[in-house]
Amino acid sequence: MDKIETVTVRDDMLNRAPVYVERRSVLPWLIVVALVALGIVAAFAFGLIDINQTKKGALPDVKVETSGGALPSFDVDTAKVNVQTRTEAVNVPHVEVGSTTKDVEVPTVSVERADTAPKD
Repeated sequence: MDKIETVTVRDDMLNRAPVYVERRSVLPWLIVVALVALGIVAAFAFGLIDINQTKKGALPDVKVETSGGALPSFDVDTAKVNVQTRTEAVNVPHVEVGSTTKDVEVPTVSVERADTAPKD
């Protein structure tokens, strides 16, 4: 069943004996592993194996003590964003044929850049 392939690794002119390596096919082992896995899944599916928890698990108690250290501090300047509304004429579809123009509130956004000069 196994197909053995013989490969010459060394065959030089120093009159040393050649070394042969046999490589066997991995396919039969893969088939065996797949069949075992399939058998285990089938055993669970048909109720042949039933696992019930008899004792609850618990994590160990861990005590961590630390000392020293400090969080970094930052001075951050951000842009100012102003959100406002203004009245704008917008075409609004009418249920009947055609459309009418209505005044509606639409948002406006303005951005002021942050002060990039360093503070004293």
